[in-house]
Amino acid sequence: MPREFELPLSEFVVLGLVAESPRHGYEVEKEIQRRRLRQWARLGRSLVYDVLERLRRRGWIGLREAHLGNGPVVRRAHLTAKGREALTQAIAHAIAVEVLQPSRTEVALMFSWLLPSAAFAEAVDARVRLASRELAESRMSRERYLSDDPAVRRGQTAIFDHFDAVLAADLAWAQAIAASLPE
Repeated sequence: MPREFELPLSEFVVLGLVAESPRHGYEVEKEIQRRRLRQWARLGRSLVYDVLERLRRRGWIGLREAHLGNGPVVRRAHLTAKGREALTQAIAHAIAVEVLQPSRTEVALMFSWLLPSAAFAEAVDARVRLASRELAESRMSRERYLSDDPAVRRGQTAIFDHFDAVLAADLAWAQAIAASLPE
């Protein structure tokens, strides 16, 4: 699959949310917050509007005025045919081609010999605590975030299953490293 379908994560998330339902920037932001996407998508609050504008310039989203009850008129983003094509190709590409990508963790491990032993052990212990907490939180919150729509639920379940498997593997790895360190 061509590399042009490797969307930046921020664009991928925002385009997907707009595909689910037309939204204005604040609604995109609230949905990111509700689903706890910010922690792994690296999507800052101010970035949402920049991403929406980039997607609009590419012709992947359009804007329509909408009334919010007695409130102001807002411009809601909706997916265009061109945007749907780009999104579906990006989805297929990411599922088919992207396996674990190198991360800051791998870079840190490469140079971890520079840390004093106690600092390395402390960092590993912190990772064990973080992975344990994140895994427990993910398992507890699963039902709260699952949609009633079977098609949406299938994707959400796949996300949770994948996220939990990665966290469980990371936790097991960190625990093994911690157990192998001298006291």
